[in-house]
Amino acid sequence: MNHEEVISAVRKSDQAWCEQVGNWESLGHGVAYCSKEFSSLPDVNQLRDVWLADTEPHAAYEQTEAHYQAHGATCHLWVPGSGQPIEPVESFLAGKGWHREELTALGLTAAEVSDSNEDESIRILPARAMQRAYRRSLSESSAGNEDYVNAGFERLDDANHDAFLALVDGDAAGRISYLEVGDVAAVMDFHVTPKHQERGVALALMAHVLRLARRLLPRVLATRMPAEDRTGQAFLKRCGFSEAGTLTQFRRSDG
Repeated sequence: MNHEEVISAVRKSDQAWCEQVGNWESLGHGVAYCSKEFSSLPDVNQLRDVWLADTEPHAAYEQTEAHYQAHGATCHLWVPGSGQPIEPVESFLAGKGWHREELTALGLTAAEVSDSNEDESIRILPARAMQRAYRRSLSESSAGNEDYVNAGFERLDDANHDAFLALVDGDAAGRISYLEVGDVAAVMDFHVTPKHQERGVALALMAHVLRLARRLLPRVLATRMPAEDRTGQAFLKRCGFSEAGTLTQFRRSDG
């Protein structure tokens, strides 16, 4: 596995995830992704590929804040670009009340999920065909944020995005997305409801996506997980993913 290719695939997929429901504009020191309609969502309203080598940090920050205010939104995340030293960004944003987050990038090296391990009572269906149940799934994990739910539905319009829903006895038990970006792909929005976490739902969802990947043959299949989520990472490794590196981002503490 080429670690740099996996990290690049994660960056590309995160960028495409932003572009599904937002607009972008280059600010010189980074690319601003913004959506007034979904202004509360960090995965839509963020400054990516931050590069401060040619810009004074305070001026970059003020320009960014003014850009989002002009568009009726708030910038929730700063994501340093490849090669941008982290320390200057961290020291400046910490003074503004932002905090650092680490994401572990993982790439598929060997699909270890066997069809024989799956529970036949779990049905995996396209989200587009089960929109009412898909809305319930999004609502249950949104903490009452309608922006999150509505953005999830708008993402279904992307032909390169396949979302799937797991049903157990008619209940929406979990969901997963497969996002193609050119010749690479990523596992996105992987969620299992708490009451179904011991039913094999996660395994069934991942097996479904891995079968899809075997048919479509992306050059790289990647995903990412919060660095502190050791349980989630352990599950992905059991499914054939391996760690490729760490990505750093900074989140507005009041957002």
